[in-house]
Amino acid sequence: MPPGGGGSSSVEQAVYSQAFSALKASSYSVAITGFKDFLQNYPGSALAENAQYWLGEAYYVTRSYDDAGTAFRTVLQKYPQSRKAPDATLKLGYTQYELKRYADARKTLQEVTQKYPDSDASRLATERLKRIPNAPKG
Repeated sequence: MPPGGGGSSSVEQAVYSQAFSALKASSYSVAITGFKDFLQNYPGSALAENAQYWLGEAYYVTRSYDDAGTAFRTVLQKYPQSRKAPDATLKLGYTQYELKRYADARKTLQEVTQKYPDSDASRLATERLKRIPNAPKG
């Protein structure tokens, strides 16, 4: 690795790849442990923002919605310029929807459509917005 190159070491890459492979194989508890270990051991890695996002995805598919929401919020707080930001915002909205926090979900999904209007995330947010129940009238 060139000095100051900001690349990831082969060990880092291997640890990340192992967690990602577990995720793809639907071994979600293994993936969650792997991504958490990766983030603890390599917090400054170029792969950290992806690891944080995929940690949220693993929690989401296992219906650990509170943990998923925390993971997606962390992507947005730590890596606001990440290319994962549109998807993390979308999935945060999905998580709020699953927790029946419809007002929060509506706000988050509308943010996706405003911040990332030409993205797949925006299209998916628009679809999910149609499914949010209207707030009861006073």
